[in-house]
Amino acid sequence: MGEGMERLLPVINQLQDVFSKVSMVHELDLPQIVVVGAQSTGKSSVLENIVGKDFLPRGSGIVTRRPLVLQMKHMTEEELRRRKESGEPQEVARFLHKPGEIYSDFNEVKMEIERETDKKCGTRKGVCSEPIRLEITSNHVLDLTVIDLPGLTKIAIDGQPQEIGKDIETMAIDWIKSKNTIILAVTAANTDIANSDALQLARRVDPHGDRTIGVLTKLDLMDHGTNCVNVLTGNVVKLKKGFIGLVNRSQQDIENRKDINAALRAERDFFINHPAYSPYAKQLGTEHLTRTLSHNLLVHIRACLPQLKQNIQKLLEHTMQVLKEYGYEENELGPDSKLLTLLSAYAKIVIQHLDGSVPQEKVDQARGARINAICSTGFVPYLAKLNPLDDIDDAQISTIISSCQGTRNKLFIPEQAFENLVRKCIKKLESPSHKCVDYVHDELLKLSEDASSCLERYPNLKDRVVEFMKMMLSEYKEPLSKFVCNLIDIESAHINTGHPDFYDGGSIDKLVAGWAESARGADGSPSSHQSQSHGVGGQMSDFHDQVDFSAPMDQKAKRETEIVKELVNTYYSIVRRHMQDHVPKAIIHFLVNKLKDTINTRLVETFYKHELLPTLLDESEDIARRRRAAKEMAGCLKEAMETLNKVREFRVQ
Repeated sequence: MGEGMERLLPVINQLQDVFSKVSMVHELDLPQIVVVGAQSTGKSSVLENIVGKDFLPRGSGIVTRRPLVLQMKHMTEEELRRRKESGEPQEVARFLHKPGEIYSDFNEVKMEIERETDKKCGTRKGVCSEPIRLEITSNHVLDLTVIDLPGLTKIAIDGQPQEIGKDIETMAIDWIKSKNTIILAVTAANTDIANSDALQLARRVDPHGDRTIGVLTKLDLMDHGTNCVNVLTGNVVKLKKGFIGLVNRSQQDIENRKDINAALRAERDFFINHPAYSPYAKQLGTEHLTRTLSHNLLVHIRACLPQLKQNIQKLLEHTMQVLKEYGYEENELGPDSKLLTLLSAYAKIVIQHLDGSVPQEKVDQARGARINAICSTGFVPYLAKLNPLDDIDDAQISTIISSCQGTRNKLFIPEQAFENLVRKCIKKLESPSHKCVDYVHDELLKLSEDASSCLERYPNLKDRVVEFMKMMLSEYKEPLSKFVCNLIDIESAHINTGHPDFYDGGSIDKLVAGWAESARGADGSPSSHQSQSHGVGGQMSDFHDQVDFSAPMDQKAKRETEIVKELVNTYYSIVRRHMQDHVPKAIIHFLVNKLKDTINTRLVETFYKHELLPTLLDESEDIARRRRAAKEMAGCLKEAMETLNKVREFRVQ
């Protein structure tokens, strides 16, 4: 085995352990061996023979109800010698869910597997896909990791859930579907190989048999005069990695506590002395299976190595980024400096959004761009489309004109009527202007919450900063809202008909021409209602009853109305342009620029106080836990990369 290769499997095991804590084993797609087989095919006996210890629960029905990730670690001669001299146990087991606890009594290992199974699956024969991780260190094992799955079954019995067969099958497919997984398909030799549940399941994910190893158990229990040499030699089912035959301990052997080493010797003698199997004895038995699995796993790791290194490098980069987000720094700052750094980072994010310098990969659209869109593509076009006279008809305008002339017959169109109408129209600009302010204020509130993601590590500080930003933005909004009100009041206070844009539109000329035309009749004479006289002797008794206050508009009134509408629209457009220009400018001045100019100073003034440091920097336990897990993962990934980088050219003997 080439230099560095012997360190690969421990690294893979370590990755399995670390990733299992954060449920990422399948994501990295690590090379592994998974054992599948129907119930009572002898899967448990195979694993116990490989380890050389009785450590798996026994019983009827489904005994293995959770995947068991079994990591076997070879104890070096030096370590074995040290343990012998110190009186320490020479074969030990550890569970990942019980760090620090070491088991030397394998009956206790068996009971712990049962307890942990019942803890997750209950006692009613249900199954669970969450694995138990067990590490066994011994001088009698090779470096090897195998994953034992619950036995395949078709019929629910003994109070099992009705869907248990489907559940186990789905679980098995999930474990063996990866192309980086070697499938150990276990079948009892005294059954029809064509009906093997394990081989049928393996074929669904490995149709060409490229990564499946067939295991035939119970060869000693076949009918007298029969054998399975044709299957073992690949003449019945084609598997590139072939078949290996085994002899298990019988149930009587297990009940009589027959020593596994004695069972292995009996297995070896069986193959050597059997007339059909003796020519193949060296390719049969548990010892050969163990060497084959170890060899195949290392060869498989070698084949997966380039992609594995690439995946680990990507995951390491991602993990380091996650660590940074969780506040990990190799040189940890003191509380004072840390708080200043956090406040500065928060302010920087806010300012970047408003200036448009936020990294694009972090957001779909910066809040600054949204604020600009609210003003330029929302507020301005809305005012341009707003019809100032949409709720005032011609009859109402005519009434306003008549009302403003009082008791006098009008010579000109009353200026007061024009001003009253203009003020009504200007008032309509107030609501959308305030809405524009509200929308921008809402965007800034959302920005203050978005930026707080950099404070996730410290929930107290995050909540206090977001609350302070709400207060500060409300404080800055108040004078802005007042300014908008003042703009409306200023425009309404003095109707400046001397404005150059008012003249440039030709409105005054139209007013004079319109008045002259309406003041004269169609024939150039004074209007008929002004020149009519009534005889002194006429009947006056019903005079009041003859007055028509709601008489239809005559041509003169219609003309006056059209002229006033045109004048109002002309003046309104001047005011509208002022508002379209001044409201966005005011928003930028009172809200945006003031926030940018003062956010750093005000955050520091508010929060940089010695007595607040312990409370503000009280870290979220969830973040701390995630950071510890990410840090552990990063360390494991770095170690894996260092080991993989040392493995250049190598051969697996």
